[in-house]
Amino acid sequence: IDDVADALTAAIAAPPTRRRLVDVGSGAVTTIEDMAGCVARLYGAPAPKVNGKFRDGDVRHAMCDITDTLADLDWKPQFDLDAGLAGLRTWIDSRL
Repeated sequence: IDDVADALTAAIAAPPTRRRLVDVGSGAVTTIEDMAGCVARLYGAPAPKVNGKFRDGDVRHAMCDITDTLADLDWKPQFDLDAGLAGLRTWIDSRL
């Protein structure tokens, strides 16, 4: 969340001279299994098990290429998956 806010701030600070599209992400490939495993570790839950079954409409592959974003903006990601989810957990826990 902090990386996205920082990227938006950088985009506002550097108005484009042409139409630009920017991807905002960590720049690292992350699977749903990676995400689920990180959440499980944060909460002391068992590791997720992938059964290999897919339903119509399931996202099988998605990615974020931040190459142009890094070139166009004075910005780079500061948080990896573990740090980002740990920060989110801290925020959620503070509201319980």
